[in-house]
Amino acid sequence: MQGLRQEFGIVDMKKDIDYILFVLTLAFTTFEFFFREEMLFWFLALIVGCVFIGTQRVVNVKSIYVIFFLFVLLYVFQYLYQDRYKITSIISRCITLFGSFFIAYYLRKRFVKIFVDIIYYISIISLLFYGLSFIPSLNSFLMYQIAPHFVSLNVEEAVQEGGGINILFYNFQTEYLLAGINMMRNCGPFWEPGMFAVYLSIALFFNLFAVHSKRRYCNIIFVLSLITTFSTSGYVSGLFILVLYAFQQKNIFLALLGIGCVVMGIWGFMNLDFVGKKIIEQMNSATLGNDRSRFGAFVSQIELIKMSPLFGGADFTTLTGGDRRTLASGTLLPFILYGIPVGIVFYGYMLKAVKQLLSAYTQYPYYGIMFFVLLLILSFSQTIFSQEMFLIILFVGLMTQKKQYERI
Repeated sequence: MQGLRQEFGIVDMKKDIDYILFVLTLAFTTFEFFFREEMLFWFLALIVGCVFIGTQRVVNVKSIYVIFFLFVLLYVFQYLYQDRYKITSIISRCITLFGSFFIAYYLRKRFVKIFVDIIYYISIISLLFYGLSFIPSLNSFLMYQIAPHFVSLNVEEAVQEGGGINILFYNFQTEYLLAGINMMRNCGPFWEPGMFAVYLSIALFFNLFAVHSKRRYCNIIFVLSLITTFSTSGYVSGLFILVLYAFQQKNIFLALLGIGCVVMGIWGFMNLDFVGKKIIEQMNSATLGNDRSRFGAFVSQIELIKMSPLFGGADFTTLTGGDRRTLASGTLLPFILYGIPVGIVFYGYMLKAVKQLLSAYTQYPYYGIMFFVLLLILSFSQTIFSQEMFLIILFVGLMTQKKQYERI
């Protein structure tokens, strides 16, 4: 029975409450159906927080208390000195900050294992529905007869008109996505293919360099899923991971063969219309306030940092005439949200956290640095450093002790 549970992921409610907590957190913050309703995560955070306080848990990690102090102090300063912030913004952001910590506390011992397992099963389901999407009659039935019963929460706030067409655990191809590269793209249950690519890349990295799972077929599933996202940033991150994997092979022949395959892959990758041409077009269209280009967003964000370098919180709509879509790139986002001083502290603690997290599974300290670089690559096209799951990664890492946690 235990073997069946391990192979098919059968959940024992009492034993695997951390799996359930992870899935709920992931769903409420990234799934197309749920993510626009912030109250869901806040409610979950409050429940977990009450359990934490009720059981009188204590965490003796000074860095976490430094983060709490700096961020809460920053929230207060932004409220006092910037008119657009209300008292409710302090409350909501504190719930997100402390709630992420509470959830991280209960996920910390099996976080990497849970992450790989859940993304693996999401990938299996997503590949199944992605394949079914190529059957016109079945695709139409699912999209236009079943999906209308699952209208995304708070869909009126969607940047993409109407939001995604989804059935909770899968977000279907829409005309908006199809128009981008004229290819079917796999979103998984996430709000867009690029976000699915973020989680696939992290799961692939964890499985190759941290947990060293005997289930090597997981990597094939992750790579296949990543390919079907047709995400430029996902492809870049995937190639980055494969380069690292090739270089760390002890067999010289395999290492050279792997590097050769990667070089050919990069050449072919850059010659794809939706990658090479897309990157060039986005670089050429990098203008202030232009959200259609990640490079344009990057240029805009430099100006936002200049507007409020100490405390952050600059209103980016001043650059776009009210259009609220200029944060498509997330690499500079901590400096925009928190200012340069706290932004540097945030990145410093994130680097420390991921190094500690990876050190629990490997003797090679540079794996943590490479994982940090991977996050920077992924952040260029996704605002991941403002998301709850990455605050959870921060806190999990800071609470990690070397060789403490469970492998797959």
